[in-house]
Amino acid sequence: QVHIYEEPTEVDFDGLKCLMMPWICDENRELSLKAIQDTEAQILFGHLEVKGFEMHIGSWSPEGVDASLFKKFDMAMSGHFHHKSDNGNVYYLGNPYEITWSDYNDPRGFHIFDTKTRELEFIQNPFQMFHKIYYDDENTQTMESIQAENYSKYKDCYVKIVSVKKTNPFIFETLVDKLYKEGAEDISVVENFAEFENMNDIDDIDQAEDTMTILSKYVNSMKIDNKQELDTLMKSLYTEALTMETI
Repeated sequence: QVHIYEEPTEVDFDGLKCLMMPWICDENRELSLKAIQDTEAQILFGHLEVKGFEMHIGSWSPEGVDASLFKKFDMAMSGHFHHKSDNGNVYYLGNPYEITWSDYNDPRGFHIFDTKTRELEFIQNPFQMFHKIYYDDENTQTMESIQAENYSKYKDCYVKIVSVKKTNPFIFETLVDKLYKEGAEDISVVENFAEFENMNDIDDIDQAEDTMTILSKYVNSMKIDNKQELDTLMKSLYTEALTMETI
């Protein structure tokens, strides 16, 4: 049974008073802030946009309410952002499953909240929709290893083959063919690592600044008056682009 709370509402679960908080917008902002101020509940559940939290890996929310708004609660648990994170007070529970490439390699699942002990248990989803295979027939893959590998886990999934070193097209095509035979939903090939000579270069890329930081630094270096507006627009466009297929 599903119950939808369209306005701030106090509910009792096993003797534990909780505040249910819908999306805070202009239409309900005054009512929502008053409910937060007046409630004696120590637990809040909501669909919140809190500034400074990671929406996807490497992408932080530039807008939203301040986290200090919820400091009176022992726990404020929220949906909305795909990435699971917390600051010890506000808990973003994350998506239960992968939806876009921005969810890749970021654990998904659901939570069980114990109303007696107030423990929050994470149950990880064992299934993944998006996979990457780093192809290197000079150091990693051989015809024998590809023939022996079980690719059944890629059935109905989206797969990106990142070509680190491709010297034998026949071995590469064998890999692609095996993926298709196992029923991969979509296969794309990324050739952008061909110029690197070793895997250490890839490690350097992983440790580089995130895209959002690079965008902000670029905007701040420009000689314009409306830097804040442009910075917000760039971050908004980048966040929207994350829902599309990326490397």
